[in-house]
Amino acid sequence: MAQPLPRDSFKAPEGEYTLYHQTRSRSSSTLSRACRLTLAQAVVGGRTEMFVVCNSLDFVYITLYAKPDTEPARSIYCGSAPGRPSSACSSHAHEPQDDGIDLLLGLKTGDVLVTSLAGQVESGRLGVACLHLNHSNAHGNSQVVGVVWLPGGRIAAAHQSGSIHIYQKRDTGSQEKVTTHLKSIVSVPGGDPVVTLKVKCAVTALAAQPGGGAHFAAACADGRLRIWDSASLQLVAGFRSYYGGLCCCAWSPDGAWVAAGGEDDLVALYSLRDRAVVAWGGGHASWVSAVTFDPYVNRGGEHRGEDLLRVVSGGQDCQVALWDFDVSSEALSPSTPRSAVTNGGTSFPRAGSGGGCGSSSVIAPSVPHADMDIQPPIRLRKVMGEPISSVLAAPDAIFMAGFSGAQRVWKRPTPTASAAAAAQHPSPDPRPRPPSSHSRGRAPGDMSEAGSPTTVPMVL
Repeated sequence: MAQPLPRDSFKAPEGEYTLYHQTRSRSSSTLSRACRLTLAQAVVGGRTEMFVVCNSLDFVYITLYAKPDTEPARSIYCGSAPGRPSSACSSHAHEPQDDGIDLLLGLKTGDVLVTSLAGQVESGRLGVACLHLNHSNAHGNSQVVGVVWLPGGRIAAAHQSGSIHIYQKRDTGSQEKVTTHLKSIVSVPGGDPVVTLKVKCAVTALAAQPGGGAHFAAACADGRLRIWDSASLQLVAGFRSYYGGLCCCAWSPDGAWVAAGGEDDLVALYSLRDRAVVAWGGGHASWVSAVTFDPYVNRGGEHRGEDLLRVVSGGQDCQVALWDFDVSSEALSPSTPRSAVTNGGTSFPRAGSGGGCGSSSVIAPSVPHADMDIQPPIRLRKVMGEPISSVLAAPDAIFMAGFSGAQRVWKRPTPTASAAAAAQHPSPDPRPRPPSSHSRGRAPGDMSEAGSPTTVPMVL
């Protein structure tokens, strides 16, 4: 039976998403060379600009967010010297730093590069010197699967081997440049890890809690999501999947929830407060390999945005799924367990409520499949011609990438006139409502202070 071709549009409750731009595959699809996407913001040439960072083969591409159909503003070559193993970038992250050294690049060879996003864009072909962590592979040469910023200028780098190295960013002004196996990277040594955490299995993804990174989470091949306190580096929470390993994880903008997916083809929504999975979503026909929260969805005033968690997942079935989980006080009333949420208006309780596995563990146990009320997505469509490796929610569009480096950019729907009017003039609600924790959380890509402009409109 012939497989359906990828769609050029897909519908959601808020309207139709249409294909705005796409790039072709840069290589044959391989699950060991996943293309990742990061939304970043920096001051370049006196102007605040937003960028999309992606890796493909031996290059890291930094493209203007407002013009995804133009040539990258900067291409960083991470290739190795002849005769050396491939040092392609395998993960990246961005978080504003006081000194401007804000971009992390994790490599297949176990190295971590720390550099300036603005400096790379402004420097042209020559690039700028990078702080080079694990430059001699003294702490292993296992592929870096995730890098994140932690409070106090610390950096966490998760390796496929199960090691998570914690580094302290150093002042590189007095350091001498070194020659490494990287052919075109000018670097200075960055010192040894201050702490190394060991997981007894492969780590597949790493994510830091927004708004300061008080916690960070790792998706692991043994099916466990592990959450550490960033200050004490103690394991404080987590859960175990229904079966198989986890492939991806992401925090909600307010840091209250973690979405994760993996080899059981499910999307799990975990509550940090309840220390439990509160929702499952099923619909993918293969492993869930990418997941993110979408705080930018415009529902036109029909729903309170702070009450609905939009989760977007991508799978190795080449499909994207949209989920709306209702976590309002009405859905979670005192008579309803905190383990009940809704997806698209259908309420479902979580069986087997409880936190971890007792005093001996902080990892919530797997829930039997028969006890799950697995909800279908509000939309499921094949939108890529290859397995999806990364999904990025941005103010004007949703970016998707495949394992070979192919990308598709989906323009968000334009709200109807009635929906826009409802959003500007919502019906009065006499009930007092406390400030939403979701509205207090900073959305991905929101790098500025409250009240100042945070996004650059995309040229559509």
